[in-house]
Amino acid sequence: DGSVVIANDSSGDPYYKDVVQNVDPGNEQVLISEIVPAGLVRFVRQIIVNTRVTGAFWITLDGNIVGSGRTGPGESSIMPFLPPRPFSPGAVYEVRFSSRLNAPVQTVECYLQASDVAQ
Repeated sequence: DGSVVIANDSSGDPYYKDVVQNVDPGNEQVLISEIVPAGLVRFVRQIIVNTRVTGAFWITLDGNIVGSGRTGPGESSIMPFLPPRPFSPGAVYEVRFSSRLNAPVQTVECYLQASDVAQ
């Protein structure tokens, strides 16, 4: 029938993290920095970054970049993980952002959607 089916693991407890902070033009900023709790696997579904300035964001897992995206004036930038990306217990992950040096001071909003599954 032409429809597309996308598998999406919905097991586990929903986990959300949101941050709003001022943009520091030209400097790399850590928006989210967390360690996955012992006994859990965190399945990251998507990251959404909203800002009015042009820039870039990326997510690192134990210091390695596992995804990235660009931001533009007034547009939501969405980085989905299909299927959701599992982060192991004790893993350190961060969402980082950087805008152009000559960008005006604005706010940046970051949303992370995941689910936690007990091991």
